[in-house]
Amino acid sequence: MKELLERLQAGDAALGQVLPPRAAKRFPQWAARRKFSEVCRCDAAVRQWIATQQWPPLKNGDGFELALRVAAARECLQNGAAQVAVVKLPLAEALDILLIQFWHVQGLAWLRFRYSSRR
Repeated sequence: MKELLERLQAGDAALGQVLPPRAAKRFPQWAARRKFSEVCRCDAAVRQWIATQQWPPLKNGDGFELALRVAAARECLQNGAAQVAVVKLPLAEALDILLIQFWHVQGLAWLRFRYSSRR
């Protein structure tokens, strides 16, 4: 788990995105309006980062979405929600599950849980 968290922290730092706290309650609506092609572009960026440890050049909004994905993955690991499922997997597979598969299945629900109630 430590290696996963370290890798996610490094990825977050390399993105250099700051999630604006004042806009936090609008994150779920913003993410829900992302086009399928934009989400797929972020999936490809994640796969490149997993393989090379470098983010590709990002288009508008992609860095923000990726920062949200990393935040969700880190929180899942830190609160134990994903530990059983991923800690015994190879690093690349665990990162794919946390940053792509989890995002597609639970990303919006996580955003609503994490940010909709903030004032």
